[in-house]
Amino acid sequence: MERNSIIGTSNLQSKKTFRDFMEEERANQTQERHNERHHVEQRAAVQSSPMSAAVKTPTAIAPIVEQTLTVEAVLSQIDELADAQAKRDYMSTLPADLRSQAATAIKERKAAAEKAKADTELDGLFD
Repeated sequence: MERNSIIGTSNLQSKKTFRDFMEEERANQTQERHNERHHVEQRAAVQSSPMSAAVKTPTAIAPIVEQTLTVEAVLSQIDELADAQAKRDYMSTLPADLRSQAATAIKERKAAAEKAKADTELDGLFD
């Protein structure tokens, strides 16, 4: 009060009333709710489209379920996968007999690669 008596209140007055402020706030909140509803409706439309269902299914790990699934097809699918965890996940989705055949083929391939590496090292010694 003492400050007001010394300085005055001529520069401290607002042109808006509290009622004006509340009306603006309500209008802003109504607009925000409308924007949220519009966004939710758009998202629901996108999620219900058939294209979004295709995007949600993991294609890298999904096994090829056919009657003619061969060990060669399984090995080529495993070679296409880059991540070791993805390869393990793919192997776990295979039938038991095909899984054991694929594991045997992978072990044979690995042993052949190690033998070829050892042979090249020995060839380097004798040249």
